[in-house]
Amino acid sequence: MSKLRIAGAALVAATVMGATAANAAEAGWYASIGGGVNWVDVNDENNVEWDMEGGYTVQGAVGYDFGDNGSSVGKFRVEAEIAYTQNDNESVKAGGTTFNIGGDLEQTSFMVNGLFDFMPNSGFRPYVGVGLGVVDAEQTVSLAGISASANGTEFAYRGLAGVGVPLGDSVTLDVGYRYTRVTSDTEYANNAVVAQVRFGF
Repeated sequence: MSKLRIAGAALVAATVMGATAANAAEAGWYASIGGGVNWVDVNDENNVEWDMEGGYTVQGAVGYDFGDNGSSVGKFRVEAEIAYTQNDNESVKAGGTTFNIGGDLEQTSFMVNGLFDFMPNSGFRPYVGVGLGVVDAEQTVSLAGISASANGTEFAYRGLAGVGVPLGDSVTLDVGYRYTRVTSDTEYANNAVVAQVRFGF
C-alpha cells in the first residue's frame, strides 16, 4: 500500500511539473514586481571623485512572452519597466581633499527590456537581455549646513543576466544582475542585484 501511495505521489508531482513547464513555454502576458540592492559608480570628467553608499531599488514591469514555438533552446520576452532607486552620498574628493557629505541620489527609470530565456522547459532558466530608456534623477548634496540639488532626465542603456526558477503554474522567481549606464555630463552606472516574481496571465 505504501508503495502504491509513493508511486501515486510521484505521478502527481511529475504531472504538475510537466504542466508547469508546458505553461511556462506558452506565449502570453505577464507582470513582475521585486527589488534589491544597488551600487553607483560615478565617472566625473572634472577631476571630482564621488563615493556613494549602497542603496536599494524597487521595480515593476509588464511584458509579453512570445513562447518557445516548439524550440527547446529558448524564447524571447519584451517588457516595459518602471523602477525607483535611492543611494545616499558618502563623500566627494576634489583638489586632493575628501569631504564627507550628506544628501542622496534618487532615480526613477523607464526602460524597455528585451530578454532571451534559455531552456524554457526546464526548472532552471538562465536569461540575458538588453534595455533602453530614460532615467529621471535628482541629487541632493549637503555640506557644512549648505544644501544644493540638481535634477535631469537622461538617456540610459542596460545589460541584464540572471536565472528564472518556476514556483508553480505561471509563477516564476527571477534573480539577476543589472548594469544600467546613465549618459549625462557626469556619467554614472547602477549595478543592481534584484529578485522579483513574475506572474503569467
